[in-house]
Amino acid sequence: MRILKKHIPEITQTWRSKYGESYNEGLNFLVSAEEVVPTNLNLLIEQIMKGKPIQQLIGKWSFYNGDYFLNSDVLIPRPETECLVECIKLSNNKFKKILDMGTGSGCIAIELSKIFPKANVYGSDLSDIALLLARKNNLQTTNKVNFFKSDWFENIEGRFDLLVSNPPYIEKTKPKNRDLKFEPEVALFSEEKGLRDIRIIIMNGREYLTKNGWLFIEHGYNQSDAVASTFKKSGYQQIRHGLDLQGVRRFTYAKR
Repeated sequence: MRILKKHIPEITQTWRSKYGESYNEGLNFLVSAEEVVPTNLNLLIEQIMKGKPIQQLIGKWSFYNGDYFLNSDVLIPRPETECLVECIKLSNNKFKKILDMGTGSGCIAIELSKIFPKANVYGSDLSDIALLLARKNNLQTTNKVNFFKSDWFENIEGRFDLLVSNPPYIEKTKPKNRDLKFEPEVALFSEEKGLRDIRIIIMNGREYLTKNGWLFIEHGYNQSDAVASTFKKSGYQQIRHGLDLQGVRRFTYAKR
C-alpha cells in the first residue's frame, strides 16, 4: 500500500492515540515511507493500534550500510548489532572464511561480505522462512553470501577464520516484553538464564575455527561475565568485551 497525503491525518490521529507524543520518530518514518506492508488503510490502522513495530509496518529497515527486508519471522536489526559489525571491521583481521550463525534476515553476514569482499561468507539458520528472506536481502551485495539451513553446528563443515552470532539470550522464564511480541520467540529466548545457546556456540565453536580464528557473540546487558567465563573454560584466548552505544558490554569475543 502507498501512503497518500489524504491518509496522513487519520494515520497521525491513530498514532497519537497509541503512543501520544512519545514516539514521533516512528510516525515520521511511517508517513514518509514509499510503501507499507498492510494492503489497505484499515489494516494499517488496526496494526498500529496493536503496536506492531514500525520496521514491520514498513517491511524494510536500515542496518549498518544496507537496507533489509523484514517480517515477523526474523529479528529486527538493532544498533547493538551494528556495534558488533563495526568492531569486527576495526579488528584489522583479514578474514577469508566467515560464518554467521542464526543469520535471520542475513544482515550481519551481508554487511560482513561488503567489508571483506575477498572472503567466503556463509550464513546459517534453522528457519526456512528466514533463509528465504536472507536470500532476498543478499541481492544488495556483489560478494554473495552462501545461506544454508543448520541447527547451530548440525550441518556445519570445515573451519572458519570468523564465527559470529547474535543468538537467543533472553531468559526463558521472564515474561515477554511487549516490544518483542511481534518477533519470533525462537530467536529471542533461551534456557539456562538465557545462556544455553550461547554456551552451545562457544563450547563447540573451537572445533570449527582455524588456528587464531575468532568467535564474536552478542549477548544481554548483564551476561558479559558469564559469557567470558564460558570462553575461558572452553580454552579460548584474548577474551574481550565490546560496548554498545550506551557503553554497556553487549558482545564478547575471543581467539581460538
